[in-house]
Amino acid sequence: MSEDAEVTISYLILCHDSPDRIVRLVTRILSDDETGQVIIHFDKNSSCAKFNELKARLHSNSRVHILENRVRCGWGQWSLIDASMRLLKFSDFLGAFTHCYLLSEFCFPTQNLNFLKEFLSIDPSIDYIECQDSSWIKNGIREDRIIYRHFLNKKEFPKLHRWSYLIQKNLGLKKHIPSDVEVKFGSQWWCITRQTTKYILSNYTKYKHIFKYSWIPDESFFQTLICDLQNTNRNVVNRTLTKYEFDVNGKPVNIHFPHIYVSDYFFCRKYSNDYYKD
Repeated sequence: MSEDAEVTISYLILCHDSPDRIVRLVTRILSDDETGQVIIHFDKNSSCAKFNELKARLHSNSRVHILENRVRCGWGQWSLIDASMRLLKFSDFLGAFTHCYLLSEFCFPTQNLNFLKEFLSIDPSIDYIECQDSSWIKNGIREDRIIYRHFLNKKEFPKLHRWSYLIQKNLGLKKHIPSDVEVKFGSQWWCITRQTTKYILSNYTKYKHIFKYSWIPDESFFQTLICDLQNTNRNVVNRTLTKYEFDVNGKPVNIHFPHIYVSDYFFCRKYSNDYYKD
């Protein structure tokens, strides 16, 4: 992409809960960004009534696309990568974008998104994603997220999940991680270029076998894959454009808007403001 090309953004939104919250976010995005497009994946585990309500409320806007080909998402499981990949594939199919920005329905802009477009236009070749070592993880297992197989949903089967992990660890049943793959960790909320989107779609299968049964792969899969781009002279900046905070246990903290209205971030997750509560 040439340096003077207009920045056009595909906002990819992972959703599972509130049509009101989603519509509010989409309305704000499209109001701020007159060339942006929104692509939504709504968790197939959620009710059909909510899905149909969401489609009814957004169907008239040609810049909003709601995926029909959905996946049942489980927290900390590969299905979140699957959902994100479906968003990337659909964005690539539409074609009219220079950047993809991954969000959740619990994100909200911290400032007018024209400032985001101005920021990205300074150097449109940069990917913004955290790519850090395992010390980024606040609490719990670190490298073991990747090198052992986590078949079960921890929230649904906490004891079985831990027993399965400990049995593998005691028996030394580690996965093989290729020597040329350096696993990285970071926030799952990133902004990447069209060129990187195509790289991910082309190299997806190489990394899938490493991460499919890892624990919380959305905090390592894209980070590892994109970090490898640095070896191909691509521009990867180790930071996110979405403000987030974790507590000491690694759980997301609600952020109050007056505290994050700063130029370094363009979205926040999760926000806490009485005006925006459902």
